[in-house]
Amino acid sequence: MELRGFRPYTFSSNVKDFWSPPFDTISPEEELVLKKHEYNITHITLPHGPGSINESARAFKSWAEHGIISRLENDSIILLRQKFTRNGKEKERFGIIALARVYPDDGSIKPHEMTFEGPRKNREEVMRGLGLIPEPIFLVSPGNAFLNAMLASFKRARKVQAFNQPEDVENTIFVIEDEKDIKNLSESVKKQVAIVADGHHRLAAIKEIAATDHGGWDYAMAYIASSEDPALYISGIHRIVKANITADSFLNSLSKVFNTQEVTAFDPEKGLSIYINGRLYSIAPKKDFLAEHGEYIHDPGLFVKKAILETIIGMDARQIETGIIYSHDIDYAINMVNDRRAGMVILMPDWDKKTFTEVVSAGHLLSQKSTYFYPKPPSGVAIYKP
Repeated sequence: MELRGFRPYTFSSNVKDFWSPPFDTISPEEELVLKKHEYNITHITLPHGPGSINESARAFKSWAEHGIISRLENDSIILLRQKFTRNGKEKERFGIIALARVYPDDGSIKPHEMTFEGPRKNREEVMRGLGLIPEPIFLVSPGNAFLNAMLASFKRARKVQAFNQPEDVENTIFVIEDEKDIKNLSESVKKQVAIVADGHHRLAAIKEIAATDHGGWDYAMAYIASSEDPALYISGIHRIVKANITADSFLNSLSKVFNTQEVTAFDPEKGLSIYINGRLYSIAPKKDFLAEHGEYIHDPGLFVKKAILETIIGMDARQIETGIIYSHDIDYAINMVNDRRAGMVILMPDWDKKTFTEVVSAGHLLSQKSTYFYPKPPSGVAIYKP
């Protein structure tokens, strides 16, 4: 992977509440709250309706003219430290925001999920209209050399500001300005193949723009974490089935090909679970059924689509596209069922990082909405103008 420093736009340390989650994880309700803040990044990343992209472009220009955002004077790399608690233990993860060459595609950055044409076109329209890459794609790079280079550069990095986003993740922004540190970071990933964690539609859109516009679009602004970092987590994304499901009939059909056991709590390390009619069931495919579905190991999302949504429930492609809600938030998913806004939820397990890396490195593309990397880099830390 080719990596280099750049001169991003960053928010003034005097500006508060500029950050947000990545645009594609924000609910309509959350968007309304975020946009109450005059200088929140969602005014740039989430334009809606005719003329809204031009309005976002004008907002960016106004912010730059009035010192709300400013461009770094020298080529730099942003270092982001994230502190959080998981399973009762305090964790700390480092990642950098830099430019990664994505066009022409030389195979050094591997997507792991297929994309939808609609979201790709939307991001292309937004970024073309803005003339900006307003938030980074999320890459994971293997090898200890990169992690060690980040930790070494941290010692000399300049602290800028800190904020919580989400509330349980403390983000601290640093700027790496030392030319030697930037070179060492670049060299540490030079022979590595990075995996796209998040931002598949943005990456595809940037490549599409680069094919016609070239210039700075040959590079994508990317947040890069190390696969060797123990504080990098890969969860599944739960499938919420909106249709009303008759519990007894469904469970009877399910039990013919799955071993089912009612449980009191979901354990993401022990496989799939189903929540329906106020009850939680741990499920595992029976031996003969598993032999017919090798995708259970390398693509659990595809397995759920084929084995449960299509075979047991009988949903077709159109029904799956319009009748499934995807969420990493287990409380939200279960409340959807409890409030009778959905019939059931299929709870997806965590990924084993080694298995994930092996599957993707072998060139296998997972089904859409297969992974949720945690914690995510917040939007608003840097904005890139190619």
